[in-house]
Amino acid sequence: MSGVNPTDWQARSGAGHPKHFLAVTPHLDGAGTIDAVGEGIDQSRVGLRVWVFMATAGRPTGTAAEFTVVPAERAVPLPDEAAFAFGASLGVPALTAGGYGAVRHAVIQLARWAGATVISTISGPEKA
Repeated sequence: MSGVNPTDWQARSGAGHPKHFLAVTPHLDGAGTIDAVGEGIDQSRVGLRVWVFMATAGRPTGTAAEFTVVPAERAVPLPDEAAFAFGASLGVPALTAGGYGAVRHAVIQLARWAGATVISTISGPEKA
């Protein structure tokens, strides 16, 4: 499952994003099941459900494909009860969650609904 962020479609359009590779499989975020691991990675990760973040950060292979390859630290365990669509929606929005803006507000709301205590920062009183 692939997630789509504003930076994904901006990169596709070339809007302010230099092209570093001749061919790119787009999308930063996604979710799925680990099919194989590389040398030095715990083999028990094969079959693990994960959400993936920053797949194309400095790399040409993103999540808009049947398979992708990412560094192990960018594949985070996803609980069995969480849908892949939910996992694919994490990534950039979860990593950039401050207290202001539509994405950040949504992340705070989801956390509160899940029973979390949320402590956040903002850039000024008008955004509070």
